[in-house]
Amino acid sequence: MSSNAPNAVRLDIAPPGFSVAHYNRPGRRSGGIYVVHRATFRCSALDFGIFTMFELLVTKLVCPESAIILAVLYCPPGPAVDSFFEELETLIIYLHSSSSFFIICGNFNCPGSERLSSLLEENNLFQHVSFPTHWCGNTLDLIIISTSFSDSIKDVKSLNVTYSDHKIILVDICTFSTPPLVETRTYEPIHCINLNRFQSDLMAVVNSLLSASLNLS
Repeated sequence: MSSNAPNAVRLDIAPPGFSVAHYNRPGRRSGGIYVVHRATFRCSALDFGIFTMFELLVTKLVCPESAIILAVLYCPPGPAVDSFFEELETLIIYLHSSSSFFIICGNFNCPGSERLSSLLEENNLFQHVSFPTHWCGNTLDLIIISTSFSDSIKDVKSLNVTYSDHKIILVDICTFSTPPLVETRTYEPIHCINLNRFQSDLMAVVNSLLSASLNLS
């Protein structure tokens, strides 16, 4: 799908009541990454810069209860090289600085990677898919979240489909409401202010500033 495709084409994959966010594959008329979400969610794309080792779509989904940053990536097949893990670590740093509640998911194409496991552990992240997601028996499609919110991921399972060599990963995400920040301020009612004392305190501050200025000069 091209970036200038009409809405009738771009939104065709979304069932009624849902909307689509899309990352266009550079230099190609087709492919890319889609995020299909309920139309009641506010969705905005976040720009985390350019990554060369994987395709990436980062969105912020805001629902009535909470907000989730969802980073969906696709890494082309091939051996995972140092630059892939370096870019992945950069993405993780960006996500940590943006929100405490984020999910990284997608096709990583690096089955059984000890370096990936170490990278996630060092950044307090947990990978929830523990079964093969590809017809060849490898676990390629991952769901990663901060260990602080691991309990938010429930009932991870797969679904076989005939139109892909990958399985669909199904998961329940338990969102939580963020309590509003309450700031308490105190003030003295105007009609209770002692004007003579207020004037005296004000003059004391002015004299102190003038004295400090003279000493500096």
